[in-house]
Amino acid sequence: MTSNLIILCFLILNPSSYIRSSTKVLEKTSTLSFNLVPKYYRKIRQKWYFWRIDIHFAFRYFVYRNYKRGNNMKRFKFSFFLLFAVMIAAPVAHAALATPPDLSPGDQFRWVFVTSGTTNATNSSIDYYNTFVNGAATGGILTSEVDGDWKVIGSTSSVDAIDNIGSSTYPVYRLDGELIKSHQDDLWAPVWTASVDLDDWPINIDENGETVDYDTVWTGTGTDGAAYFSNYLGATNNVHYGDPSTYDGPDWISSGTTARTISMPLYAISAVQTVVPIPGAVWLLGSGLIGIVGIRRKFKK
Repeated sequence: MTSNLIILCFLILNPSSYIRSSTKVLEKTSTLSFNLVPKYYRKIRQKWYFWRIDIHFAFRYFVYRNYKRGNNMKRFKFSFFLLFAVMIAAPVAHAALATPPDLSPGDQFRWVFVTSGTTNATNSSIDYYNTFVNGAATGGILTSEVDGDWKVIGSTSSVDAIDNIGSSTYPVYRLDGELIKSHQDDLWAPVWTASVDLDDWPINIDENGETVDYDTVWTGTGTDGAAYFSNYLGATNNVHYGDPSTYDGPDWISSGTTARTISMPLYAISAVQTVVPIPGAVWLLGSGLIGIVGIRRKFKK
């Protein structure tokens, strides 16, 4: 986000400029000893400090366009000041996790995903599985984006899934914003013999925002949210699993049983989240961009 706003500012001031891609910018500025290789840039960009690299790109490119080609230095100095202001005012952007579009500030909800990593089901402690899904969440697009801890949607001999995730009437969403269930408590049927399904989408998006092709996920849980007989997580015999590729019917949580030593992913659900208003800095930056348009027109005159 930060880099896009910076480049937008530059293009408003210099509409004749062109920036086809970050790679092209590097190629054009290579004579100024900025000889980063594009593939390394893409790798660096995935780190927490990628916004600094983007600012480095934008500033170097602007030096090239204005100083190298002899443009007006007052204009260049103003642009440098503008760059500095954007660096200070703009929020540091990480990989985006967009708020579901049908929610408003103050609304509450929960996220859900299926882990990209897998584990066997031999451990009998619910803490092990909760720790596993929290570890998965910190490695994807969720870092610093979600409040509270994650819980596994799974049951052990001593803790049922319905108790582990807690009760709430808030909606549950996949990480891509698709609605999984309008009311969380409706994930469960009143008795294990009853069927229960998801609304319109399966839980097949992982912590990276990618669609997975798994058809099994450890749950140890029946449709009522309780441990499935003696086939719970950590059981000494077979363990119950669900199917993350389906949403029509109970198979998403209760599909079959198999050997506990097999590695499968897990479902993870977040703590209750509250939609917050857009930060004031964003509105401030937006109004600043409008002002830049006016300044650009003044330059033309």
